[in-house]
Amino acid sequence: MKKSIFFGGKENSKFLLHSRLRRNVLKLTRAETKFVVDSIQEAKNFLEERGAVCLTEPRQTPGSWIMFVKHPDGSIAEYVQPLPH
Repeated sequence: MKKSIFFGGKENSKFLLHSRLRRNVLKLTRAETKFVVDSIQEAKNFLEERGAVCLTEPRQTPGSWIMFVKHPDGSIAEYVQPLPH
């Protein structure tokens, strides 16, 4: 079954990542920072080697690959790899 993901809320609210499989529901605090990267996989490897925790695996959206990461200091960031046009 293909998973779907939804991002919702208003500024200063929480995001809900939702999958059709109920066990994969995860609430995140709003990302404090967004980083645009050339390679989402290289960013994931780099961050994990330095103690960051990927809260989501990289996922493809209509215009990019994205993932949410919790840094060792507790901050949460969104990483985005735009898809070529």
